[in-house]
Amino acid sequence: MTDDGIAALLARYEFGDSCVRRVILDQEFGWKPRGRAVRLVIDVQVVDEALRWEPVCLDLLDVKRFRIDESQAGSPAGVLYDPPQFYT
Repeated sequence: MTDDGIAALLARYEFGDSCVRRVILDQEFGWKPRGRAVRLVIDVQVVDEALRWEPVCLDLLDVKRFRIDESQAGSPAGVLYDPPQFYT
């Protein structure tokens, strides 16, 4: 994702009180295994529509290390250990 793409996302959506609704992991297997593809579905607020909530999907490619932990409250929390790479 380019700087312009990130700026467009931040202009349309408010991420302040967002929460991850769903995490979908896709692991490729084979002779040369690659990293995982991770889709994050995040509930965000639309800035121009009175902060109406809307789900947004972010696809992360070639994720090498990802772990989902449960917090003490019992709700899951994901941790990315490598910086995500965005492709257009």
